[in-house]
Amino acid sequence: MDVNANFPYPVMTPVRNDFNNMGSFHADINFDTETGFLNVNCILTNQSIKEYIDKGFMEYAVIISCSHSKYRSVLTQSNSLFQIKLDPTVLDEKVVIQTFIIVKRKIDDFNTDHLSEIYKGLQISYDAGSYVAISDNYNLKINFGNESKSFITIKSNDNVQDIEVNVDENKILVTLSPTNFKYYEAYLNDINYRDIVAYNLIISSVTSAVYQIINDMDSDPEDYDWLDAMLDKANMDFNDIKESPSEVQKLITSTFKNPVTRLFKTLDNLSDNEEYANE
Repeated sequence: MDVNANFPYPVMTPVRNDFNNMGSFHADINFDTETGFLNVNCILTNQSIKEYIDKGFMEYAVIISCSHSKYRSVLTQSNSLFQIKLDPTVLDEKVVIQTFIIVKRKIDDFNTDHLSEIYKGLQISYDAGSYVAISDNYNLKINFGNESKSFITIKSNDNVQDIEVNVDENKILVTLSPTNFKYYEAYLNDINYRDIVAYNLIISSVTSAVYQIINDMDSDPEDYDWLDAMLDKANMDFNDIKESPSEVQKLITSTFKNPVTRLFKTLDNLSDNEEYANE
């Protein structure tokens, strides 16, 4: 977003610091191509704002957006370090990362001792959702690769009650009900649940799509670029899965790198975390 130089309350931005230049706010951002995680480390050096975060009145926020795919996701937390699993099915290569500090709970009589002179003696308040600090936008160009970028598109449609899976030459289109799509977005960025979501939604959808082509007597498998790429990676031929549908599982396992093993490891980790929390 473009920084508005006329906020009606004190704000810390790259071009304006109403906090008497006492501290700063920026973010170190990097993308791990091997794990698919976006790491956002929010660096705040203003002690007063830190105290408001510690008391639960403010929090860090990250907005991830992609103009090409119309994707937008907002994440908030009190921890300054975000580890976010990016979903290549809803992102294009150009991604914009925005970082903020926002007000979580309304603040009355904000302490003005550390503010610029123009605010001295004034009664300052912040409504929930107000920006307190804004960092520069970060433009990230990601090469997801042919495998992931992909052949899967997940979107929402009001006319879908649960889920629909359709195929065309270049993509598998997974359409969710609006409620299910919100759940999908929420759980995908949770380190404890992302592989569970991937296994139950994405892998089942791809399996359904492959069987649609197998069962369509009039379809030509060479017309589907995504299926051809999957078969090449698995060193398989379409006749392998056509003549023996049980081979479809081998195809899925090769494409998604042992998803069942990853699923059970995720469940084990989740169980360990719950036991630790209950101790």
